[in-house]
Amino acid sequence: MKKNLFGILTLFSVCLFGQWEQVSTEPQLNQFQSMMQYQGLYLYNAVTFCEKEGYSFFKLKKFSFADKYENSIEISGKSISKDFNEHEITVDDAVKVTVYCYKEKPEDQDAIDVIAMSEIFKQFNPSEEEQTQTDEPENILTISTKEELDELLASKGQKLYIDVYSTHCPPCKMLAPKYHAWAEENAETARFAKVNIDDSRELADHFSIRGVPTMLVFDEEGDLEEKVVGLPDILKIMKVD
Repeated sequence: MKKNLFGILTLFSVCLFGQWEQVSTEPQLNQFQSMMQYQGLYLYNAVTFCEKEGYSFFKLKKFSFADKYENSIEISGKSISKDFNEHEITVDDAVKVTVYCYKEKPEDQDAIDVIAMSEIFKQFNPSEEEQTQTDEPENILTISTKEELDELLASKGQKLYIDVYSTHCPPCKMLAPKYHAWAEENAETARFAKVNIDDSRELADHFSIRGVPTMLVFDEEGDLEEKVVGLPDILKIMKVD
């Protein structure tokens, strides 16, 4: 069961639902990144809504994202089952989401189990002790440009771990206190930094960041050793629960 939950969370942390279509000539990657910031928030809000209203499963009908430049991306899905109610899920002014909600298990194999997804969020939510530890360790550096990263990599001799996150990403918020504690515990043996993808398109483009959270791991010589995407796999790298 635990293995299945890890798999589900990985899927919903970094993947898109259905098919998406670009409706502009602006760079595709930036649109993709912007929309991905809201995927985790949509899931969390949908689960919360379904729990409150007594639904057992839900499935995405329509997810549309539009930025201030009128670039837009849309994902859509269809329900095989006929016994459903449609609801709009509040996410953000830039995002509109409509879902199919089911009281009973539907024929749709890709419908999301509310209880299972809720357990996933609970599993990775910070503990009460972690929530009280809001101070960020001094050894975690905030970087936002390629120049700042190059300066950091120029100082060789220790591994460098960089947490790439978004302020709109629930899994990123779940990771933050664990990353802070891990960085503090390993301050003598490695270096740590973080990048807010909302403020750093340059680094996001450079490393082809298409989902958050992402952990960038550089070896002692300053070369990129690994790029780990998704909360479960990042926790494995950190060897924490």
